Amino acid sequence: MSLARLHSTIRDLPYGLREQIIGFATYIDDASDDLLDEAGFSQPSRNQVDELVYIAGLWKLWQIINSLFSLLDNSLSLLQSGNPTGATLAGTQIGYRMGGQLYSRNSRQYSMLATLRADLSTTLISQRLGFVRNARTIPELVRGVVSQNGF
Repeated sequence: MSLARLHSTIRDLPYGLREQIIGFATYIDDASDDLLDEAGFSQPSRNQVDELVYIAGLWKLWQIINSLFSLLDNSLSLLQSGNPTGATLAGTQIGYRMGGQLYSRNSRQYSMLATLRADLSTTLISQRLGFVRNARTIPELVRGVVSQNGF
């Protein structure tokens, strides 16, 4: 059930991204007894495991999007703090060419990624899953799920 719910939630994402999320959620499903036992919760119900697996899939999505945004944002910061060697137009620096694309904080890619990250953050908060954004490790996530859902 939990993987079906997750599939439904991420069905419009690109195939490779979906596969990463489902693969991770499957791992969490397989390891759920050990993970929950480590968090001090033994003998979970199938519904509790399903909830953990679903939230773990959302965490993986958040981790991917947040990492991509951080990588781009930090790269732009590093490039701007150094010697300005970016692409110029009429003598004005307009961004940095990376992998054949032009990136800046005004670029379409940066804007789309920032919006996606903000929208996902807002959705997680509105669904009372804001703790997902702060979890840095799988044990932290599991503890958050256990405490949030009153396991």
